[in-house]
Amino acid sequence: MVQFKGYEGSIKFDVAASPTAIGNAHVWGLTLAGDTVEITDFTSTGWKKFLATLKSWSITGEAYWDETDPAQAALRGAVGGAEATIQCFTGDAGKAYHGEGIVTAWDVGSAVAGVVTASFTLQGSDALSYGTP
Repeated sequence: MVQFKGYEGSIKFDVAASPTAIGNAHVWGLTLAGDTVEITDFTSTGWKKFLATLKSWSITGEAYWDETDPAQAALRGAVGGAEATIQCFTGDAGKAYHGEGIVTAWDVGSAVAGVVTASFTLQGSDALSYGTP
């Protein structure tokens, strides 16, 4: 089984149409989801039946907040705006999950015993790919 080191990963976001590493990023996560609709009918034997329909994806990330970082500024400015490209690298020889999405949230927080962090959510729009971007 092949394993990858987390520190070999990275995440990039569009800055003026150029994928740019998000400064101080240290966490990203991808969620793939598949919708279903119930199709249970009278021939059911007491079990519900479902049909797979549409798929979706979203990405969340976190970085140590830096108001001067161009990628963080682009994320913050993109909330609720036009689609933008995101690339999440796994450390697998330059391969990444990549696609177009809309930034739906930008959160900044601070804890007394920690550092100021910024987190974001990007909702995918259309298909997600894995490979060399």
